[in-house]
Amino acid sequence: MKTPLTLVLVSALLLPCAVTAATNYNWTAYNDLYWFTNQWTDTNKVTYYTAEFSIPTNLPPGFALTQGGPLRDYNSGQALQAYVTISGGGFGWEQGQNPSGGTPAAPYFNGIIDCLGFVDYNTNTFILRFTNLNPKTTYEFVAYGDRNNPDYYATRWTWMSITDVVAFVNESSDTNHFGGPTDPTTAARFGYNNTSGEVVRFTGIKTGPDGDFSIVTPYDSNLGQIERYYVNAFMIREVPEPAAIIILGLGTVLFGLRRRRR
Repeated sequence: MKTPLTLVLVSALLLPCAVTAATNYNWTAYNDLYWFTNQWTDTNKVTYYTAEFSIPTNLPPGFALTQGGPLRDYNSGQALQAYVTISGGGFGWEQGQNPSGGTPAAPYFNGIIDCLGFVDYNTNTFILRFTNLNPKTTYEFVAYGDRNNPDYYATRWTWMSITDVVAFVNESSDTNHFGGPTDPTTAARFGYNNTSGEVVRFTGIKTGPDGDFSIVTPYDSNLGQIERYYVNAFMIREVPEPAAIIILGLGTVLFGLRRRRR
C-alpha cells in the first residue's frame, strides 16, 4: 500500500527538477563563422564553417574552409552526426569583439570563441540549415554578432527566422523586436553589440520526423541599412527530453523499491 504513495512523492520531486536536469546536454556544438589563423578559437573543439564569400586569404597551405560539415561536440571534440550547411552571406571582415561580461551572450561564447570576424550581407539571404538531428529530442540555438561600430547600433539590425520546425520558444534578448515566445522572427543590434551582448535565441526546438530546421537571415536592399546583417558565431545543443529524465528517475526508484521488498 505504501508503494503508490511513494511513487507520487517521487514524481512530485522529479517533475520540478526535470528542466534543471535537462541541462545535462547530450552535446553542445559551436561554430566560428569567420575564423582565421591568428584567432584563439580552438579549432579542435569548434568548427569554422563559413559563407561562400567569406573565406580568408591568410590561411596556411593545405588548410581549407568549407560551407558546411558535421558539427563537433565541444566537450569531447568528436564529430557528430548533426550537420550544418551554410548558404548565402557576404564577405567576412576581421572586426567585432566578444560580448562584455554579464551580457546575455557572454555565458554562451566568452572563453570559447574569439568573436573577432563576421559574415555580413552580400545582397543575398544567409541560411544555416541543420540536418541529421534527432526528432525525439529538443534543441537550443543561439547566435551572436558584432560589427563593433557605434554608428550602427540603432541603424543596422540582424533579423533571423526559424523555419521547418514543429515547436520552438523564442527567447531572444531584445524583446522589443519580436512578438513573444511563439514569434518565429526576431532581431538584434549586431551592428554594435559587444557592450549589450544581445543574442538571437530559440529553445525547445522540435524538428519533426525529417530531423532538420533552418535559421534564415534575409537581406532586402529596398529596406536600406536596417537589413545589413552581421553574424559572428552560433551555438547549437541537443537537450534531452524532460519526460525521458522523469522516466529514467522513476525507473531507478522502482528498481530500488523492488530490491527493498525482496
